[in-house]
Amino acid sequence: MLALIYQSSKLSIRALETNQLSSTLEVQMFFIYLAMPIGGGVLMSIRYIQSFIQTLREIKELKGGD
Repeated sequence: MLALIYQSSKLSIRALETNQLSSTLEVQMFFIYLAMPIGGGVLMSIRYIQSFIQTLREIKELKGGD
C-alpha cells in the first residue's frame, strides 16, 4: 500500500511539473492522477484500520470481554 501511495504521488508530481492537460476537459492531469494516492492509498488505509478495529472488537466479544 505504501508503494501505491509513493509511486502514484510521484506520477502526480510529475504531471504537475510538466503541466499536462487532459485533451477533452483541459483540466490539469495532476488532479486526475491525485485520485490514486488519495483514493487508493489514504482512504483504503482508513478503511483497513476500521475493519481491523471491528475485528478486534468481535474477538473481544467472543472471549467474553466487555
